[in-house]
Amino acid sequence: MSENMDIDIDGVLARAMSCMATNDRETLIKNFQAVLGEHLAIARETCIFFLEMNNWNLPAALGAYCDYGSSNWQGMAPPEYQKLPSMQFVQDITIGEGESVAPNTRFTKTWRFLNTGDEAWPQGCYIKFMEGNQLTELRQYPVPQLMPATMQDVSVVMFSPNEKGIYQSRWQLNTIDGIPFGESIWCIIVVDDNGILDITQQMASAPLGHSPSSKQSENPFSMNNNF
Repeated sequence: MSENMDIDIDGVLARAMSCMATNDRETLIKNFQAVLGEHLAIARETCIFFLEMNNWNLPAALGAYCDYGSSNWQGMAPPEYQKLPSMQFVQDITIGEGESVAPNTRFTKTWRFLNTGDEAWPQGCYIKFMEGNQLTELRQYPVPQLMPATMQDVSVVMFSPNEKGIYQSRWQLNTIDGIPFGESIWCIIVVDDNGILDITQQMASAPLGHSPSSKQSENPFSMNNNF
C-alpha cells in the first residue's frame, strides 16, 4: 500500500467514538465507510462483514479492519475472519456439572451439539482441550461432519484424577485450520470416594433387564484394569 493510503488508526478510532450513539445497521455501515475515508472506497459487503463479525460494534469492527486492512485495504477477509461453522451446545448427555466420580476412574463424557448454520461443518473439524484440567490422554479428537439443523453427540473418554477435589476441563470445536468456533463446553466433576458415576454408566450400557452384578466388587472402569 502506498504512503497516502496508510490508515491513521488513532484517528479512525477517535472518529468511531463520535459515531457510536446508534444501533441502526444502515447508519453503522455508512459510518464505517465514512470513518475510514472515501479514498479507501470500502465496499458495502466488506463493511457488513466486519460489523457482523464484531456484533455490530463499530469501534471493534474498525479495529479489526485496521489490523488487517492496513496491508489489504481492498477488504478481502483474512483466514481468521472467514466464515466459521455454526454450533450450539444443546446439553450434557453424560456427566452433568459437578457430578461425583470415584478416584482413578475411566468414564465417558458426551456432549450434544446442533449445527445452527446453513452449511455443513467442513471435514477435518475436531474437539480440542483448551484449558483447565486435562482429563484425557489426547488433547484433541476428530468430530464428524454435521449437516445444517441436525444434532450430533460427541463423546470423549476421560479419567478422573487420584486426588479428591473439583476438576474443570474446557473444550471447544476447531476447524481443520485450528480456528475455534462455537461455544466453549465443559466437563466439571467432583472426585470423591463415594462417586457413583461408574455404576450409573454401567447400568446405562447394560442390556435391557440386566444390571451390574452385586457380587462384583472391582471397579470395571478403573485405570488399573486392562481394557
